[in-house]
Amino acid sequence: MTQHRDASKLYGVLSVSAYDTITGKRTFHSVKKNQVTNVGRIVVLDLLAQIDVSSPETAQMYPAYNQIWSLSIGDSPIPAVATDDKLWSSRYSQSLSPITERIKIKAAYEIRITAEVAAGDATDVVLTEAGLFTRGYQNKPDIVYTTWESIPFRRMYARQTHPAFTKGATMRVVYEWTLGMTVSS
Repeated sequence: MTQHRDASKLYGVLSVSAYDTITGKRTFHSVKKNQVTNVGRIVVLDLLAQIDVSSPETAQMYPAYNQIWSLSIGDSPIPAVATDDKLWSSRYSQSLSPITERIKIKAAYEIRITAEVAAGDATDVVLTEAGLFTRGYQNKPDIVYTTWESIPFRRMYARQTHPAFTKGATMRVVYEWTLGMTVSS
């Protein structure tokens, strides 16, 4: 009897571009593979398992808690590792638009996320890290939280560092994150 073994791998690529809003010129660009965290892998398993609400050991009370929901950026140059569960120095966070772009390319299945930090936001912050987080419990735009880290069950899916640059007042920064899974059998 021949056994077939499916092989799959989670991956991601983070592209960061900064543009001067006065000249329109790109002033910074970096592309790196991201680090899917161990918590991110658990998020995928939780989505597959749909664990019962009555289980006190799980942070997944509802599957929507695991939706990729927000981008946070910070100024720590500490390299990303699989055991990361937060940014080392979160300086700015924003909710993302709902992810609607799902793509199948050859043996890869991908979603693409775009977020922008507008001119005037996070001014003078030296940016070096970015992370994608799940929605968690009650993470809604109309609720004010003291910190993004205070949102119950908010979990980091992926993190990556990039070369440092200082966010100027007239600079907009575009984060393009591709997340995917390769599948082969």
